[in-house]
Amino acid sequence: MRERWCAIATVLGTVLVCGTPDGVRRVILPAPDSSQPPSELPGLRDTSGRAFASEVGPVIAALARGDTVARHELPTIAWGAVHGFTRAVLEYVSTIPRGAVRTYGEVASALGRPGAARAVGQALRANPVPLLVPCHRVVAADGSLGGFSAGGRRQKERLLEAEGALRRDLSGPTKDAMRALVRRAR
Repeated sequence: MRERWCAIATVLGTVLVCGTPDGVRRVILPAPDSSQPPSELPGLRDTSGRAFASEVGPVIAALARGDTVARHELPTIAWGAVHGFTRAVLEYVSTIPRGAVRTYGEVASALGRPGAARAVGQALRANPVPLLVPCHRVVAADGSLGGFSAGGRRQKERLLEAEGALRRDLSGPTKDAMRALVRRAR
């Protein structure tokens, strides 16, 4: 399978995107406040040419800014080895609108698996295409952000803030604001 890689300059930093003829296979976000591209790319070689970057770059940059992107404008995702419950979680999370959040438990219940909040968290940790599947929109029931394997909690906070789903005061996000958002999402 021929992979195409490209580096996209975004407000989050350099985002790396891998595509195949079947669609986007991987999106790698940088660590927050990093000027270096992500480093987890064994054997990375840019075989994309300009066509792939011009195809996915504007969408990735828009999503990183928190802009609304219509579903029909999103590139196809090459799901590859993502199956079963993990794929169901990722497909459900893809329907959470910009500016909204759901809890891990709400996602589990929506999929007919109440009590499987931790399994939802594990599925989101395996998300190969953050931004395209907005796993940052899933938060903990207590109002905290929860984890974010795609760049850390600060990156999750930045994405939610850019989408208008997180309010900040001078000291950072408030737990009360997150609790209000979690309640509103129910």
